[in-house]
Amino acid sequence: MGEEQPHHHYHLHDEPALVRTAKNGVVTLRFNRPERCNAWSPDVLEAMEEALKETATDESVKAVILTGSGKYYCSGVDFAGSLKAMWPKALLETARKNNQALFDAFLDFPKPLFAAVNGPAIGASVTSATLCDAIIAAPSATFHTPFAALGITPEGCSSVLFEKLLGKEIAKQMLEDGRKLSSIEAKNSGLVAEVVHSDKELQDFAQHFAEEWIRSGKAKRHAGEVEWLKKVNAEESKYLALSFLRKPFLQNQYEFAAKKGRKGPAAMFWVAKTVAPLLPPSSEPLEKRGKTHRKAFLLAFGQPLLHQFICCAVGLGIVQQALPQRLLMTAYYTVASSQCMDGVQIVDVFCMQFPSPSTVHGPLSLVNLAGSHKNALRALRLFQITPRCNSQTDSFN
Repeated sequence: MGEEQPHHHYHLHDEPALVRTAKNGVVTLRFNRPERCNAWSPDVLEAMEEALKETATDESVKAVILTGSGKYYCSGVDFAGSLKAMWPKALLETARKNNQALFDAFLDFPKPLFAAVNGPAIGASVTSATLCDAIIAAPSATFHTPFAALGITPEGCSSVLFEKLLGKEIAKQMLEDGRKLSSIEAKNSGLVAEVVHSDKELQDFAQHFAEEWIRSGKAKRHAGEVEWLKKVNAEESKYLALSFLRKPFLQNQYEFAAKKGRKGPAAMFWVAKTVAPLLPPSSEPLEKRGKTHRKAFLLAFGQPLLHQFICCAVGLGIVQQALPQRLLMTAYYTVASSQCMDGVQIVDVFCMQFPSPSTVHGPLSLVNLAGSHKNALRALRLFQITPRCNSQTDSFN
């Protein structure tokens, strides 16, 4: 028996995010967040990607098995814990880059790689498993890719591999209709190589399967297709990133985080879904998005929407995460001029949010901004916006 060697990623937990064991040249990497159904949170992803890099170059390692602790293999990516509030252009680039790197790590792995699916597998844990050389499943395993329900596009090369592995009809059912396959259905459709007789047999069977693969010298499953699949992954990653800016995904994540009592992520997704309709069409070049988004956002500030946005964002303590400070100062005046909120009340709110003189030159400048059209006009010009008066008493002349 190999000695259990925890992979050292502790983050906010006492237990490691990934547990590593080794036997006869085969390393098993076990996702170790059973209390969260082994969701791929940032610490789990970091640990997995580092472990794959290490084992790829370790000459003593001949093959790797991925599996999960507890009842789940993996419940997919923890979006609420992984996504941070940022400008759309930055979010697009970060999401695209991270998603592409995740699946490239599977595609670039030079040694036999297997998924021992010990229970339900959801989302990215399913698509990444198809990039492995084989999937061995426990009877309790299920395979679910609810991308449409989540409001996101297929990833992990599933847009091409699912049809190749499963046939057009089942691929459509999984990717578009959210069909969940049992372990037997997955075996019969060609997704899974073997289903063991009982859950307890899975790890021993997977170990034996890997050792036999090494002895046989069998080629990797996607040999000769890696470069093509990496291009597919790159293209899918672009579309996936765009879906993160759309309301269906943001609404879904808000409801999920709120249900779980995760107030910070829930607040972030509430703000994002509220302003999502102001984003430009996804076909617009990325380099134009930042300026266009700011303009659309500011022109909408005279609407009751902003009243809700400011109250909720401030109340949940995420204003500084959601928007740059200069933009918030401009938002403050526009709300006041539209009479959606009492001017003195807004001054009080923003003074609490921006107490540092080094960032906004102290509360006094905010008070001055409330009564100075000249200062407000100057603030609006920062974003090249033509101001629009929202009350008969306001004038920018």
